Amino acid sequence: MPKIKCRLCGGRLVNNRCTFCGLDNSVYDRDHSYRSTLAQQKREEKQAEQAHARPKSRAVQTGQMQTVRTAAPKQAPVQPAAPRASGGIPQSTYRRTAPASSGGKKRGCVTWIIVAVVILFALVPALGEIGSSLIDRISTAFSDSGSYSDSDFSWSEEEYTFEDYDPYAYVTREIPDTGETYETVLGCGVYQVGVHIPEGVYLAVLADGAGSITITDNENYIYDTVYFSTNEDYGDVLEQDDIRLYNGAELKVDNGALILFSTSNAQPLTQEPSANPLTEAVVLPVGNYTSDADVPEGIYDISVEDESDGISGYANVILEFPNGDTEYYWADGPQSSATDGNVSSAGVKNVIIPSGTKITVEYGDITLTPSEGYFEVDYSDYPRE
Repeated sequence: MPKIKCRLCGGRLVNNRCTFCGLDNSVYDRDHSYRSTLAQQKREEKQAEQAHARPKSRAVQTGQMQTVRTAAPKQAPVQPAAPRASGGIPQSTYRRTAPASSGGKKRGCVTWIIVAVVILFALVPALGEIGSSLIDRISTAFSDSGSYSDSDFSWSEEEYTFEDYDPYAYVTREIPDTGETYETVLGCGVYQVGVHIPEGVYLAVLADGAGSITITDNENYIYDTVYFSTNEDYGDVLEQDDIRLYNGAELKVDNGALILFSTSNAQPLTQEPSANPLTEAVVLPVGNYTSDADVPEGIYDISVEDESDGISGYANVILEFPNGDTEYYWADGPQSSATDGNVSSAGVKNVIIPSGTKITVEYGDITLTPSEGYFEVDYSDYPRE
């Protein structure tokens, strides 16, 4: 007796059902009997339609022709059942008919389409079982080999939140608890810890306007940004404590904010601002420039004129360093800036422009004035090729 296999996957059959994919192979037997019955019904319906659609004389002739065509199959002897095929499924019986006309070919195509749809609907549950079985087997194989497991990639939203971020996780040196009491209000600009502001642990409070502070400390691996405004819906704050500023770090105040910094353990400065060797201001209208040809290398304050005819009252400046790194600066004019006593957020203070820097003024004419916060800077520390 030939070995019975699944017509779909070749698996072993028990009671005509595959033990691997779960397909009930009896659908193929049902399909043959259903196809024969369906084909006969379609032929009879087509004959009725042609009889009503054509002239009477033509209908009579057509009816005679159809009688001849359908008579032969009724008289033809039934063939004995064919032996089992290699797949183990018995072939269904069939009748020999007269050659079909072109109309018969069309009806045959329609029949096969209907049969294909029926088979497809019959196989959908089995295919689903096959896919599920294969996925389970692959997952089990990977887990057994140690290459993959769900536990290796498990995580939850609670494990990854901004509240859990610790900017001081890699710091190895603590700032002394004792020191001087210090307080200052800083507007938009770039400030060096140990030069413009002493080292210490600070409380930062929004004095006016809205904006952000960014700390960049490559030595202690501190990279942090805090956003200040009266709108707390987006996570902005009015004040932030435990801000640790180490000597050598860079503190950037941006976007038109005035921030009050205060500490009770301020450490001595490592270097105080000195006279700037540059004395000439440079006016840059909207356009593209380079620090070699148009602007000498140095430290500048960016300022913008008040709003008037042809002047926007604010400016956007982009610095592209020789290695491709980019810095963006937004500068407000005096009328649109925040103020706190004698301190204003207008312009941007202490902007370092190394040699080879590309300067783009997108809108708003600016003036570069040599900064009063000048200090001895090692330009090799700044982005270069």
